[in-house]
Amino acid sequence: MARTAGATVAALTLAASALGCSMNVNVASPTGSQASSAPTGSGGLRPPAAPTDAQEWIVEGGSSGTVPAYFRWTPPSGPISGYYFTVAVVSAGDASPAPLVCGPTWDTLPSGADSYVMPSIQSGPPEAYICAYNDAGTSPTVKFQVVASPAS
Repeated sequence: MARTAGATVAALTLAASALGCSMNVNVASPTGSQASSAPTGSGGLRPPAAPTDAQEWIVEGGSSGTVPAYFRWTPPSGPISGYYFTVAVVSAGDASPAPLVCGPTWDTLPSGADSYVMPSIQSGPPEAYICAYNDAGTSPTVKFQVVASPAS
């Protein structure tokens, strides 16, 4: 039994949605146009776009051996319910692999947030990730870029 590309995409989208994932897939139709199969919620709600300009930095100083880490991003347009945020664990100098799926097992930040401070880290800026979410799903995951100081 042959499946069409649209049926396959619909099945994959349904499976990803059941797992709490979002995915955007473009499939070329026989006429050559692109059809988007991004999941939508009630009323045509779509998962949010990814936050942009995600920056992180630390400010050296103090004698305690720990410093704060600062994170800042530009929120995506459209409705969002909040953000998921995580830091990759560093063990024996090796960072854990980059997270593949942003989701509710990560720390949550409110929808109005555009910055976050980790009050105490042991060394250098951590490898951190963020995504936005709403009732329709999550945005793509964004890795924070380390900067010496934030852009104005």
